[in-house]
Order: sequence, then structure tokens, then C-alpha cells
Amino acid sequence: MKKALSIKRIEMTLKLRSPFHPLLVAALALAIAGIAVVAGAFIFIYSGIYDVSAVSGHNPVVAWALHKTYEQSLHRHARGIEVPADLMNRVNVEAGARIY
Repeated sequence: MKKALSIKRIEMTLKLRSPFHPLLVAALALAIAGIAVVAGAFIFIYSGIYDVSAVSGHNPVVAWALHKTYEQSLHRHARGIEVPADLMNRVNVEAGARIY
């Protein structure tokens, strides 16, 4: 009787085993999760739910991210530009005012 039970247990164990390698299953799950995140981001972006108007203001995390992006972009693109010593003289200010 014991032998029959252990054979039955082995048969049940073999039936429960997946034919796929665990790493393959994990990679597939990760890929599906990534696709779901990208799809969710597109849905959020195209839904128009988030108010980006200047009137409403941003939550602190978004405000920080926008400001940090602005600063980093400014510093990167201004690299190598030398500011003239007489930038704020009257002639330059008037020329800037005319252009503006």
C-alpha cells in the first residue's frame, strides 16, 4: 500500500510540473509587465487626465522633475558659450528691447 501511495505521489508531482523552464516563464512575465506599463503610459498620456496648464500648478514631484530637466538642459546647451563682459550696457539692452 505504501509503495502504491508513493508511486501515486510521484505521478502527481510529474503532472504538476510545467514543461517550460522557470527563467523562460519569468522572462515572459517581465515582458508582459513591461508591455502593460508602456500601454498604461500611452493611455495616460493620450487620455488628457493630467492638467498641464500653468493655471493649475503641478504637484511637487512633477514640478521638481520639470525644473530639474529645464536646468540640466540649460547647462548642457550653454556649455562653451561665453557671456560678453558688457552684456548689460545700454546699447545691448535697447537692441534686445527692439528685437523683443
